Amino acid sequence: MGSSPLDEAREKIKRVVGGLFLTAFLLGLTQQLIVPVVWAAGFVSALWLLRLAITRWWRR
Repeated sequence: MGSSPLDEAREKIKRVVGGLFLTAFLLGLTQQLIVPVVWAAGFVSALWLLRLAITRWWRR
């Protein structure tokens, strides 16, 4: 049972469109996740630097 070139083209288009949708979805998801992750990382590093500064100051 040989599939026609038209069917193969349709399958290829479906795969490409599906891949594009998946890529767009993942990019949107990561963009929404990047902001809180970066914010949390900045917050944690700021707290760590603050703690470091306080302990250094405390030892004097």
